[in-house]
Amino acid sequence: SLQNAFVDGWVRKRCELLEPYLDGYLKSGQCVFLWDALNEMPFESEEQYAAKLNALKQFMKDYPDNRFIWSCRRLDYKESLPLHQVEILPLSVAKIRQFFHNLRGIGEEEACDALSEELEKRGGKFDELFGRPLMLELLCAVYEYNRQAGGSELIPKNRGKLFEMFVNMLMGREQRRGGVLPRRYSPKVQEVALQQFAFAMMDA
Repeated sequence: SLQNAFVDGWVRKRCELLEPYLDGYLKSGQCVFLWDALNEMPFESEEQYAAKLNALKQFMKDYPDNRFIWSCRRLDYKESLPLHQVEILPLSVAKIRQFFHNLRGIGEEEACDALSEELEKRGGKFDELFGRPLMLELLCAVYEYNRQAGGSELIPKNRGKLFEMFVNMLMGREQRRGGVLPRRYSPKVQEVALQQFAFAMMDA
């Protein structure tokens, strides 16, 4: 079908130097496909999303000897796939404490303990906000940056604030290095431009 041909062409385009050998690898089952963020696949209607998903599933059926790894946010996982399912659970309080102590560069032991104790006070929102390794890395970077800078808000109140503080931290760093965009653009204009650039990359 047209959708299946699209998936095949999409895969080949991303193989680059391996493209001439792809057919052989597919037939011999030597490929591993990682289809990340199924929930972020762009679509204009539920029907279009279903068609794209069916095309991906058909591609998997056409080459059953290869390995396929799909990822998706748990809340957005609505389509049952013929695969072994693994759910990544939030880290426990003990694991998060260990993460702080293992992550080099966050500072002294006292700082790690203070950060852990502050997060535990947040109660029910603890796992939702900081139970994932990515969130923890962002948190540690923001916390250490604010601590060294003498900021009044060391720990963000929610995930949105965490991302905002992290972006501001990176923008400030890049400004000191010479800026992401020409200096005639204000930091706010640069931020908006980079947001549009990021959205364009996701839709490409």
